[in-house]
Amino acid sequence: SFPAAYADFEALSALSAERGAAAPELLLGPWGAAPVPRAERVRGTRDIPEVARALLRFVARAVGARPIRDLPARVFVRGAGWRDASRWPPAASRERTLYLGGDGRANTAGGDGRLAREPGGDRADSFVADPADPVPSLGGAAVGGVAGAVDQRPVEERGDVLCFTGEPLESALELAGRVRVTLYGEGSANAGHTSAKLVAVEPGGAARWLAEGIARARPGAELCEIELGAAGARLAAGTRLRVEVAGSSVPRFARGEGDASPRACAVYHGRARPSALRFRAL
Repeated sequence: SFPAAYADFEALSALSAERGAAAPELLLGPWGAAPVPRAERVRGTRDIPEVARALLRFVARAVGARPIRDLPARVFVRGAGWRDASRWPPAASRERTLYLGGDGRANTAGGDGRLAREPGGDRADSFVADPADPVPSLGGAAVGGVAGAVDQRPVEERGDVLCFTGEPLESALELAGRVRVTLYGEGSANAGHTSAKLVAVEPGGAARWLAEGIARARPGAELCEIELGAAGARLAAGTRLRVEVAGSSVPRFARGEGDASPRACAVYHGRARPSALRFRAL
């Protein structure tokens, strides 16, 4: 989902709990601004009826009518279908952290970038972001074109994309809630934007889009927090999580001030500067 919309839902949920008011309702579907790709559709599921039901619930609530359903959160979990819950993320979910690591050669999916439960030795990875050759967007929440869980391998062949990959999952894992990436950098990396993407690497090799975000660091800041929005996906055993870091993702994110000329970008990781992926899961 879009990070700002999900952040609004979290803020309203906290406020309603504080005041003892009715919880806000959430409909989180597998759509962006484009139709759901055929490969992601669940048998018997239609986009238009789901949106229509959400509109009816909104109208009923606005006129003070009895709620159409008791559970306020309805979320599409990729690989599992629709889930109804009393809150989102589910109470049983917990935040997990995986730390970026490697020996300084994380460029491309064939590099040595790693995701691990503990931070490794202090190292840095670097790339050059060139506005004349921006990293293209593939899938995700797209306006027109192909959206959804598109294979990211063409992007991961580029030398200006850092890839940090985890070990195969020992058992199924269900992502349920906010995803964010914390990066430590310095120098000209802080002069423009940095994008981060979470993908699921299937046993066959395909790297499927899960969530994506972009942020601009404050001048002189070392720490950059990138919100990737919310993800709902059930990942089978053997799947690996991967974080991509780049200087752009065009056209999904427009270029901004500070992105007009090539810039060297450095990402640090290790115990001193623990760049990390944080997400909620069951």
